Amino acid sequence: MRRMKIDFEQDLKTELYLAFNDYGVKIPIRKATREMLLDYLTILKKLIPIKVRKVFYAPEFEASLPNHPKKREIEYIRLLFETGKNVNFFQSKKLFQSQFHDHLLYEWNIYHFHLSLQHEKKSRFAKQTDLLLFIFIADDLVVFLGTEKHHRGIFGDDKWLQMLHDHFPEMIKEYEAKEIKDVSPQINSIERQTLWDKGYTLGFTKIKDRVYFSPGIGRTTSAHSTLVVKTAGEIIRWLHVIHEQFISEGNAICKYLNFAPEKAEFKLRLGNITLEIAENYSQKIVLTYNQVLDIEKISNKNSSP
Repeated sequence: MRRMKIDFEQDLKTELYLAFNDYGVKIPIRKATREMLLDYLTILKKLIPIKVRKVFYAPEFEASLPNHPKKREIEYIRLLFETGKNVNFFQSKKLFQSQFHDHLLYEWNIYHFHLSLQHEKKSRFAKQTDLLLFIFIADDLVVFLGTEKHHRGIFGDDKWLQMLHDHFPEMIKEYEAKEIKDVSPQINSIERQTLWDKGYTLGFTKIKDRVYFSPGIGRTTSAHSTLVVKTAGEIIRWLHVIHEQFISEGNAICKYLNFAPEKAEFKLRLGNITLEIAENYSQKIVLTYNQVLDIEKISNKNSSP
């Protein structure tokens, strides 16, 4: 019986290497798989998926728009959201740097945009400005919270969360920690940002009479998003399980899937939506992340007359 030559982990590394090249990021393929995956998922975490979204304004911010010095830029960004265009190039020009971590995003799902219609030199990113636009994104809804000049503590200011609490409570209702009535010690925006920068996740924020846990879950001491670290671990475990299945039961799997064992070749690839395992010659997808094969079912079907 032919023993399959399968290396899904190496396939993943190759796919990540190519994906990094698409982002203009150079990374050695000899880097450990988990580290490559963390880097890739970190970039993916910061990217805003392109889709049509409905835009809302915090009332105080909306009232200021007619005379706002960046009215043109703000309205252009709103139009991009509403028509499903790419808005990522208004983010930091460090967006594609895997070691650049956005703590405000990791904690509260709040992004900050640079308000310029001019590009950085040798870059598609908007010229980096001192005045920033703060935005909360929840699937197909966007809230423009307001603008403020860059200063120490601005990213840790709970006023952004308070705007959601006051005017869009339904958007953060699921994050309310009803069993918790208070948070101690009370800290200011500079203290919060300092703690974030040093690798601490506070977990909960009190806004008036309510306590909320972080919509973005938070970050680890390595500075990565907690969700990114969790996802990376789950992918590695999935790779291990399916690798063992194909190595130990490859011929039975081929028979079950109607592939000739002597010719079949299975590869992992980054699909349009998720990770996929496909037969290389037919290009038929046989598994997607997080699926595994039911070996007992395969054995029973193969043994039946």
